Amino acid sequence: MSVRSFRETKLYKMAGIIVPTVLLLFYPLIGCNQGVDLADTGYNIATYRFMTSWDGYWTLAMFLANALGYLLTCLPGGSTLLGLNIYTGLILGAGVVFTYHFLSRKLPWLCVFVGELIALGLCWCPSSILYNYLTYLMMLAAIGVLYVGLTRRDNRMLFLAGVILGINVFVRFSNLTQMAFILAVWFYVLGSAKWDLGKGWFATILRPTLWCIGGYAAGALAVLLLIAVTVGLPYYVDTILRLGSMSKSSEGYSVLSMLVDAWKDYASVVPWLILMAVCCVAGMILFRLFGEKSWRWVKIAVYCVGLLVLLRLLWGRRILDTDYYSIGSVWYFANMLVVLAYVVNGICLLKEREDRELQLLSVFSLITLLIAPLGTNNHAYATINNLFLVAPVTVFLLCRYCIRGRSFPVKAMVLFFLVCITWQTIGFHTFYVFGDSSSYEKRDTKIENNAILKGIVTSKRKAANLESLSEYIVQNGLQDKTLYLYGNIPGLAYYLDQQPEIPMLWPDLESYEKDAFWQDLYALKGKAKGDRPLFVIHIAQASIADKQVTYLGETPQLKELAGYKLDCIYQFMEEENYTRTFQNELFVVYE
Repeated sequence: MSVRSFRETKLYKMAGIIVPTVLLLFYPLIGCNQGVDLADTGYNIATYRFMTSWDGYWTLAMFLANALGYLLTCLPGGSTLLGLNIYTGLILGAGVVFTYHFLSRKLPWLCVFVGELIALGLCWCPSSILYNYLTYLMMLAAIGVLYVGLTRRDNRMLFLAGVILGINVFVRFSNLTQMAFILAVWFYVLGSAKWDLGKGWFATILRPTLWCIGGYAAGALAVLLLIAVTVGLPYYVDTILRLGSMSKSSEGYSVLSMLVDAWKDYASVVPWLILMAVCCVAGMILFRLFGEKSWRWVKIAVYCVGLLVLLRLLWGRRILDTDYYSIGSVWYFANMLVVLAYVVNGICLLKEREDRELQLLSVFSLITLLIAPLGTNNHAYATINNLFLVAPVTVFLLCRYCIRGRSFPVKAMVLFFLVCITWQTIGFHTFYVFGDSSSYEKRDTKIENNAILKGIVTSKRKAANLESLSEYIVQNGLQDKTLYLYGNIPGLAYYLDQQPEIPMLWPDLESYEKDAFWQDLYALKGKAKGDRPLFVIHIAQASIADKQVTYLGETPQLKELAGYKLDCIYQFMEEENYTRTFQNELFVVYE
């Protein structure tokens, strides 16, 4: 049976449906019982957990993500970290399955599957941080609907795509950048025979644009109406304005800074891509020696040895790092994939003029790459975490332009790259947990005596200190006390299941400026002993015995701000006659 006839069999077609669906759905659940992050992960989940009882600064700013998180915590087992990890992992898997089936209608299923496997493997961010993943999944849904609306000339689908993107703004405000997808509408309409250009280009693009804008406005207004009914618009607007004023001093959030930081990361891997290209050129020269067909197997063997040498070089320089407890294991290859995505999708726009639908996918991919860094100061990390559309399209285009009909050196190098990045992402996805453990302090201890963390595996040191803190809280009947947390430990509010006392759960943040910090802290002054919060401070922030502050931070401004905050906290506790009542290796409690 030939390869072509095999691809036409029911067995092959069923394999392309069932196997990827099952694997992609459950792949995000690997490691769902692993790791305790005291910072970002617990911080976000605490916002879900206390959404209806606590007036947190970020509760309404990420309204829909927090609302979904709150609903998940109300499901059976959702109140535990393990249960929430399972629910959010399945949501992520279901979204990726949708994207797989959408793309595999146009692209070969194997290319799409490999791309989605890579994209999932590069998700360094925990699935429980919903403001990221709900953003991605709604964006993917909008892209799918927009694709159908454009290719079938269906204005209703254009309207629905607008509705989805309008709603997505209330997952997080930086999603406003997704308005850039209107560029894909204009690109497709102006170059497609399905859209009549007889009335001029402006008149032609005006109607689909208005349908998209109408849907966008309808989606946004629907959520605003929900907010007006539940919390009231004046309060909502006041909260958002207050948040905006808090982050004025955060230079990392300027548009220029966000783009420059991401592109610096992309540029750092270009020399390695050039090295691979040079190897391809050297291989092509090798294969032309003594004629194209003579000594072919010898040349193939020589080139494969060269690839092994390249592999050793990449491993020796830690470009291909086998420390899968670190994001460094995928960092360079992930950024190389992004650079290649820009290249091959750009080529697609120039070359595939007869295939407007493929060009449309490339436009969607390029827009996704361009807007991904906006709204965050995480450099290229935000891009790497959101390649669910880009990776499959890029894998296909790499195969289309570099494997089909090309010489052996080019084919071998592309396969070498795809095998390396796939292998690295599988290892990374299996071992890495954000905010927990390393190759030097591995996760080997299961937490048992904390109701929220029961069944979660973390390092022996972290497990022992979390369990001893939990035991102290329970034995002394302090479960109903509110918490004031300092030292990059906002997750303790969720792990101890105790409500934060002030609107800012994470006082360490630079965006939480001095004035707001001081006002919130001194608003606690004069409370009766039974009503005042527990202060829990991470021991790494200060030397508790003599109160000599160890200022942390990368810049003098951050050091000064951290010092000011700790000085204020110690002064407040001294004025209010707080005493240290508990201490272990990680935490200190003041009552």
